[in-house]
Amino acid sequence: MITLFNKIVCPFCFQEVERGSIEYRCVNKRCPSAAEPDHLYSQYMRWPRDQGLGHVFKPTSRSLFGRSSDVSCDVCHDHTPKPICPHCHNPLPESTLTGTDNIISVVGTRGSGKSHYIAVLIDELRKRVGHSMGAEIRNFVSLGSGGYDVESLYQETKYRPLYEDQKLLELTRSDVSGVRENDKIPLIYIWNYLDHSFGRKKSFTLSFFDAAGEDLQNEEDIATVGGYLRHSKGIIFLADPLQIPSVRAQLEAETGGALTSLAGVESTKTFSSVLANVTTLIRNARGIKQGAAIDIPVAVTFPKFDALLPIAGDALTIQQPSPHCAHGAFVEGDQQAVDAEMRTLLENWGEGALITDIRGNFKDVSFFAVSSLGLGNAPDTDGNVRRPRPHRVEDPLLWLMSRYGLVTKEQ
Repeated sequence: MITLFNKIVCPFCFQEVERGSIEYRCVNKRCPSAAEPDHLYSQYMRWPRDQGLGHVFKPTSRSLFGRSSDVSCDVCHDHTPKPICPHCHNPLPESTLTGTDNIISVVGTRGSGKSHYIAVLIDELRKRVGHSMGAEIRNFVSLGSGGYDVESLYQETKYRPLYEDQKLLELTRSDVSGVRENDKIPLIYIWNYLDHSFGRKKSFTLSFFDAAGEDLQNEEDIATVGGYLRHSKGIIFLADPLQIPSVRAQLEAETGGALTSLAGVESTKTFSSVLANVTTLIRNARGIKQGAAIDIPVAVTFPKFDALLPIAGDALTIQQPSPHCAHGAFVEGDQQAVDAEMRTLLENWGEGALITDIRGNFKDVSFFAVSSLGLGNAPDTDGNVRRPRPHRVEDPLLWLMSRYGLVTKEQ
């Protein structure tokens, strides 16, 4: 669907792009300017010197919506150039140009399991969730110089290490210096679905960016993921329950031992301090005053829920399989039950202040509990795990999508 809005958001650098400023790259290898250095793309990749990736040009005429019909290279006149972002020169998906930008941020403290969550969520979306929701999940691929292949990136950085080698993923490194590594390039997918309200097929872009926990733990480094957050339509905030002192104490008392092997890594910052940095960035970027609620839905998600079972009590709904795919729609009653159970658990654990903190900043909040690796699949001392058997990982994303009418809802 072509919109009347004049701006889109690049799913790579997360900067706003005026439709009229979209540039094009000639991918004809026989073009006389095929070796033209690309400073902006080389800068995005943090290469030490500019590399030749093909001629970049601006079309001489544009349509009403900023797109150009019958665009051809102004050097070789080839008719197959690729639209690119004018800020970073990465390729722009068709669904970004003609659809809706739906950036869902996945953030959290260091060691909260973001990489595992993203890895497993993408696999579930492609193999199970999309089909159940009547949607096609398509890889974004752009051929040619400076091209992009999400499948290669996903296989290299997420799937093979976790699903085939069955090893825990390494902690994501901070994105503040050095050449951009593959795990710091967003994973971009296209969600094609039928809008039942209008009976038309629609598509939108999903961009998953694995930001290191350190990038959200001080005001300087948080700027590296600022664009990702300020343009988000929704936020999945992973709050590792094993990094909450009161929860750890109760678990250790219940299990009679330390939780080093389960907790993975200690966080030097609390959930509340990371939340404060995130909200400050969004408020400053959007001009929202202190005291005013931020109008971005936030799914506060507690990963590693399997580790909490000894102190979860009668949280029966959370322990049951997610019902949404079986229904082919987002089941609001299930989400409301899970939300109520998690709030009760937090109160029982003496962490009701977490509820107050986040509800004091965001207008639309729901609480979730998931397990990326699956119940009873804790890693051994060498970091070996069985293939993931995820529990409810799709729930936070489907809730956020339901807020924008991107999936069908039922009570």
